[in-house]
Amino acid sequence: MVFSKTVIGLLVLFCLGWSNLSYAQQGPPLVPLATSSPLLTAADTVAVLQELFRAKRKSSALFLAASPVAIGLTGAGMAVAALGQSGSSPSTVPILLVLGGGATATVALLQRYLRYTKASERDLLSDYQRTHQLPGWAKRNLAEYRAEKP
Repeated sequence: MVFSKTVIGLLVLFCLGWSNLSYAQQGPPLVPLATSSPLLTAADTVAVLQELFRAKRKSSALFLAASPVAIGLTGAGMAVAALGQSGSSPSTVPILLVLGGGATATVALLQRYLRYTKASERDLLSDYQRTHQLPGWAKRNLAEYRAEKP
């Protein structure tokens, strides 16, 4: 078979262009060892967990105080919804919405408070000492807390 110079030239250009695609690929940037985060030992992890729980307990008092407020607002909202339905065909949908929203808010506030008590800290630390594994929520909170700290 005889190829023309144009076809051979196009094939050569195609092959050269194809081989240069590998140069466009870049790997992840190299991080110097001095700037990478150090690995935590088990003792470091326990210390940071204790510090995290202490910090969360300080802010959890606000969540505990907000629970009665949520309950009160739920009751007030139900009263307003009940008074607004004094018409000929009352509907229970607004009352159920207010009750559901208030109950959800109260449960979320109490759960936030109960997650960081001293008893739950002891349980988490004893589980960690035994298994050297943290639950997902503790890993996420620990990572966020470490990222916030300088």
